[in-house]
Amino acid sequence: MVLSGDRLKAKDLWRDAGYDPFKQRNLPNAFAKVKDAKSAIRFVERYGFLGYASLKSGLDADDQRWQEDEEDLLPWILGQADTVRFALDIIGMLEHGTLRELRNTLKSRQVSLTESEITEQLQKLPIVGWGAEGPPNVTFRYNCTIGLETLDHYYSAWKTRGRFMTWDEDRVRSHAAELLTALVNRNTAHVRPVFFCEGNDRLQMTYDYRALIEVIWHHIGNMAMMSQEGTGVRIGVCHECGSLFVASRRPREGHPEFCPPEMYEGKGSRCGLRHRMRERRERMKRKGK
Repeated sequence: MVLSGDRLKAKDLWRDAGYDPFKQRNLPNAFAKVKDAKSAIRFVERYGFLGYASLKSGLDADDQRWQEDEEDLLPWILGQADTVRFALDIIGMLEHGTLRELRNTLKSRQVSLTESEITEQLQKLPIVGWGAEGPPNVTFRYNCTIGLETLDHYYSAWKTRGRFMTWDEDRVRSHAAELLTALVNRNTAHVRPVFFCEGNDRLQMTYDYRALIEVIWHHIGNMAMMSQEGTGVRIGVCHECGSLFVASRRPREGHPEFCPPEMYEGKGSRCGLRHRMRERRERMKRKGK
């Protein structure tokens, strides 16, 4: 793996023949930990390229691997990882958070519009249906990475009126859910089910996709549904880093739970190890006093 300028490049990146990213349902948890070049390289070496080249060329992921070089753009990877963290925060706040915490999560990512930008956006909206209250509120936006681009996206801010911090709980939760829906849908544009025959008469289903980042967003959509339905699958929150993950079992009573181990890491959790090491250092420090 080579970092050339702001691009990650590699030839013949090794991949386990049995590796299926759709079976790695905690890919969002692993990708959310990407915050710099070092962690980006580590993720790509373990799970594969995110698919910048595939999205740009229009080739499906399998076809892109036959090209001479694969590459990912580092700023794009970091932008996608940041947007994934935002999406996981929304899921967490919708399930566990208070109204104030959910508001603050959204508010922390909002960017105010200038007067000229407000005018420009209002001109794009139909006048019919505004009613006596006047035009919708378009005084803020969210900066997110969608597909190949990091842009300011307005989403359902167009559809609401009044100052954001005065919205009631139903309004805030609805806005958060619409924003999350838009992020998932627009980042999974090329994911589709594909059916095939196994043996003579057994019909099986898999998924086709253009880029690994789309699979990650597919899992985020599944996590959002798991968190609101009685599926028997639980969304856990790491005691060490605060990230969400799909929990395989309930933690023992009185014991904190941590992010699951990443692929090829065995049974140990990095966050759990970090937590235990810090507690050990603190105990040794107290004894030293």
